[in-house]
Formats: sequence, structure tokens, C-alpha cells
Amino acid sequence: VLFPGHLLSIRVPRTGWVYRNVKNPESVSDHMYRMAVMAMVTKDDHLNKDRCIRLALVHDMAECIVGDIAPADNIPKEEKHRREEVSIDY
Repeated sequence: VLFPGHLLSIRVPRTGWVYRNVKNPESVSDHMYRMAVMAMVTKDDHLNKDRCIRLALVHDMAECIVGDIAPADNIPKEEKHRREEVSIDY
């Protein structure tokens, strides 16, 4: 569960955009919101829209705490997953 103090960190910029010098890169929260909107407006009747929306809204929450770790950071997947697990337990 994220508490109000964590909400400030939701403005973490997406690392891939920062590395590519994109002006005003989207944040992790921007990305999660856009994914939820995409899930909401999809025309695919085989998808469980409610589940997709919920997943979109939480799928990158750990990044709000540990940062958006990109492949260019050369951090092993196992370490990235460990950090994200610890952040969720936080």
C-alpha cells in the first residue's frame, strides 16, 4: 500500500526517455494512467477490461520507489526484481 508520502515519488520520469534526452519525459504515473485508459477503450471483447485497468494502474508502482531501472543501467534482472520486491514490502 502506498501512503501519501510515496505519492510524491510517483513523478519519477521514465528512464528510457531521459536517456534519449526527450524533453518533458512522461513519468511512471503518466505511463500507468495511459495504460489504464488504453485498457478502458480497447474494443477487444475477449479481454477482462476491469482486470486490465487494475493491472495497468499498479504494474509499475515499485518503480515509483526504486526508480525506473532500464536495460542500459546494466542491473541484472534478478537484482531489479529483488529491489522491486523489497519496495513493495516497504
